[in-house]
Amino acid sequence: MHEAILGTRIPLPIYNATTSDVTTYWSKSTGDTILYENHNSSGILSPSNYSDIAVYNGFEQDRRVDHTGTLQTVQVLNSMWDANGLVDNAFKNGKEGEAGVYQTFKAALYLLILLKTGQAPPANLEPKILNMQGPDGGFNTGYYPNETYAGRFENAETTSIVMLALEALLPPESWYKSYWYLFLIPIAAVAALLFLLLYLQPLRSRHKKHRPIAGNIPIDKSPRSFI
Repeated sequence: MHEAILGTRIPLPIYNATTSDVTTYWSKSTGDTILYENHNSSGILSPSNYSDIAVYNGFEQDRRVDHTGTLQTVQVLNSMWDANGLVDNAFKNGKEGEAGVYQTFKAALYLLILLKTGQAPPANLEPKILNMQGPDGGFNTGYYPNETYAGRFENAETTSIVMLALEALLPPESWYKSYWYLFLIPIAAVAALLFLLLYLQPLRSRHKKHRPIAGNIPIDKSPRSFI
């Protein structure tokens, strides 16, 4: 589902996941269990229940130019925002360690879809996300309403999504910064023109000065004898 953020097609609706243990395929797993999720099971994950599912739906709807559907999905997300984080089914009824914990990556996804649809994010959304950055640069996965780490750690998924969201906040780069080399074309053209005017013109003048004029060549009219 993450590929929807990058504009890659995903199927809608999004189905429940089938989980497979792929630990044996990773020889350097260091004892960890590695699970792979494929969303091809029965049952549909509702955007009204899960904020991350809503965001992925919104991005796919936008890719399909379904602007009405996208804005309706964003409205669902707006209703989940409680000024601290996104309150969805996982927050309210999740398993131990998830219930009552705001997910940093979901806040970052919310920021991304708002920017994608040209809507102003809540004033405290970005600070909430930035507050989860650890001293080594990574982002903690979850936080409590008082903004303390919820007994969680940093991970690559959360950090990657946050970085995409923060990058989207940057103003677009001016075209002349991307195509600065185009300014070299007129400079090169002017330099070439000056060369032609300053170097070739005197050369032509010298050539004219030394070229003999046919009307001034003396003609020998003395008689000649032929034997």
